[in-house]
Amino acid sequence: LRRTIDNLIAYASLVSKQRALQLEAVSLYDLVQDAVTTLNMMATARRVTIEAVMVEGLPSIRADRERISDAIYHLIHNGIKFNRSGGMVNVRCAHGDGRVTIAVADTGRGIPAERLDTLGVPFAQLADPMRRGIEGMGLGLALVKYIVQAHAGELRMESELGVGSTFTMELPVEGPTGRGRSR
Repeated sequence: LRRTIDNLIAYASLVSKQRALQLEAVSLYDLVQDAVTTLNMMATARRVTIEAVMVEGLPSIRADRERISDAIYHLIHNGIKFNRSGGMVNVRCAHGDGRVTIAVADTGRGIPAERLDTLGVPFAQLADPMRRGIEGMGLGLALVKYIVQAHAGELRMESELGVGSTFTMELPVEGPTGRGRSR
């Protein structure tokens, strides 16, 4: 309940633009490791394995540490929450052309192609919340989308029913106001 309330407050704050980004040098390696460590107990309880693969020389990025940390956390959390017992969440970080990517792939049930467009919409959920048996308000991916866009980045979503889903954040190394390319 606390996390749900925090998500609602964070979402409202982002939408109303009450707080400017606090840009600093951020190590994605550290943020991913922190999220994996924090979520490891949940993964173990649900019998899901988390694997994090980082390329060598992954640069620090200019970003709001707290917000990027929240985005990474939400993607890994969702990968665990919507997975199957014995499943896998794979986190891969890479860089090139002035950008970094963080891809979170899971072996969950997947998402119908016609529903992918609704995933970044606040309060959108794929199933009836009274019958689906999974907590949340449908704000996690909306928060991730806003955070990534605030950093001049892009969030891509791919899924195949019965196979799983991949959510990829692509962010400029130099941050939203730097000389890095933005889309």
